[in-house]
Amino acid sequence: MIFITANIVIACCVALLAGTIANNFAHSNTNKSIHSQKSLVATGTMAGFGLMYFILIRFRIGAIELPPAFTVACIIIGVVIVLAGSAINLSGRLHLGQNWGNHIHIYNNHTLVQTGAYKIVRHPLYFALICLFTGSALVHSNAAALTVTHIIFTPFMYYRARQEEVALMQQFSTDYTSYQKRTGMLFPRFYQEKSND
Repeated sequence: MIFITANIVIACCVALLAGTIANNFAHSNTNKSIHSQKSLVATGTMAGFGLMYFILIRFRIGAIELPPAFTVACIIIGVVIVLAGSAINLSGRLHLGQNWGNHIHIYNNHTLVQTGAYKIVRHPLYFALICLFTGSALVHSNAAALTVTHIIFTPFMYYRARQEEVALMQQFSTDYTSYQKRTGMLFPRFYQEKSND
């Protein structure tokens, strides 16, 4: 019963994610970009990874058998991580608003968002996706899904985040440097970098 409930929670979180992504596309910023750059890592490549990940989970490729107590613990921890990732993703998308782009864009009316999930991490949408994939792999006790999340997906998110940060640094320079010092890139930072002032 706990496994079925966990899968219902995951399905609801994936549906919420799909809905928010569709909403982002439907309400894309129509203002002119002052910086625009295509990225290898965009919604299409992330969806491709999601399909590969789904195949691993669906066909139990890389699933491992754990003692019942460990299985229950992994399911509970996994669901908590998935729910946290969904909340962070929703907060991130709501606060990002019109700044969102499938590829890398700096718009005429672009703002440096530092509220909501952006207080926790500079790239909460990517952090949230990592949480969703990690949590789901734990729920399914799938070592292959967990491994590809952290050796393929996480580096892809880092690559995309670095591309975005170059553009954001050019646009917001001093403010962005200050933001970088107090907020982690893909994962929350529990310390602040010291200023060189």
